[in-house]
Amino acid sequence: MVGKCWLSSMLTIFLLGWSACSTGKWELVSTDHISDGVPIESLTFSKDGQGWSLTPGELLRFTKGNWTTVLSNQNNERVFYSFVFSSDLHGIVVGGQKKNGLYTVLILQTTDGGVTWQERPTDVKGDPDIHNMSLLQSISLCGTSGWAVGQNLILHTSDDGQTWQRQRWNTGKEGVDTRLGTVTCTSSLRAWAAGADGLVLRTIDGGNSWTQQDVGTTDILMRVRFFGDTGWIVGGTHGKAVILNTRDHGETWQAQQTDLTKGLLDVFFTGSKGWLVGETGTILKTEDGGLTWTRQESPTVENLTCIFFLSPNKGWAGGDKRTLLRFSD
Repeated sequence: MVGKCWLSSMLTIFLLGWSACSTGKWELVSTDHISDGVPIESLTFSKDGQGWSLTPGELLRFTKGNWTTVLSNQNNERVFYSFVFSSDLHGIVVGGQKKNGLYTVLILQTTDGGVTWQERPTDVKGDPDIHNMSLLQSISLCGTSGWAVGQNLILHTSDDGQTWQRQRWNTGKEGVDTRLGTVTCTSSLRAWAAGADGLVLRTIDGGNSWTQQDVGTTDILMRVRFFGDTGWIVGGTHGKAVILNTRDHGETWQAQQTDLTKGLLDVFFTGSKGWLVGETGTILKTEDGGLTWTRQESPTVENLTCIFFLSPNKGWAGGDKRTLLRFSD
C-alpha cells in the first residue's frame, strides 16, 4: 500500500510539473523499490489530460491531477495483463481469474469511463488446476470488432465487447510453444497475433481463418503494432533482439539486422519518429521511419515493458518495479 501511494504521488507531481522540466531526454519519474518487480503492463494518456496505467494487480486512472485505483485484484483472485480504451467512456481490461473454484479468462468492460465494470461472458471453460489456467495477455479493438489472445487461444467480439467467442484454441504442434502474447487489428477484417517460438498468425477475413506467417525467427515475439500500413514486431531472447518490419500492410515481414544484445518489449511511432524499449532500460530512437535506430540514454536499468507517445515530443515508458519514465523534447 505504501508503494502504491508513493507511486501515485510521484505520478501526480510529474504530470503537473511537465512544463517546468528540461527537454530532449528521458527522465525517471518513479520506481517502486518495494513492489517486488511488479511491472506497468500498459499505459496511455489523452490530450485532455486523462491517463490510464495497468499493473497485474490494479488499473489506475489519472484525472484532475490525481491517480485513483479503478480496479484491483480482489484478494489475489484476479490478474490483469492488457487494456484498451476506444473512447473516454468505453474500455476493456483482460487477464485471468479464479471463479467458483475454477481458473479461467477475465474480461471486464466499462461504458461509463471506469465508474462501473461488468464481466463479459466467453465460451472458455475453467479448469481446477492453476497450471492449466487460461490467461488473456493482449487485446485490440477496431470499431465494434476486436480480439484478445493468450496461450493457444484467440477470442473474438463482433458486438463491441459484449460477448466473446473462441476462434482458435489448442492448435499447437507437439513440442511447439503456441503462447500468444500480443495482438493488433487494423480493421474489422485484418488482425495479427504473435508470441513464442516466432509464431505470427494473420487473419484477413475477420478471424474466420488464421494463417501462420513465416517471419524467419523462432525467438519470442513480445509486441506487434501497426501505424498505418507499416507494422512492427519486436522481441528476442538469448542475448539478441528481434526487430521485424512490414511496409505492405503485413503481407511480408523483413528482419532488421541489429547487434543489440537485449530483448525488446514494445515499439511506438508518431509520424517518422519511433522508439523501441526493452530489457535493462534499453531505449532506441529513429527519426527516419525505422530505417536506422540509435541508442538513447536511459535513466533506469529496469526492464521497460510498454511505451506510449502523444506527440513526437511527449511520451512515457513503463517497466518493472512500477518504473515510469517521461520523454520531452
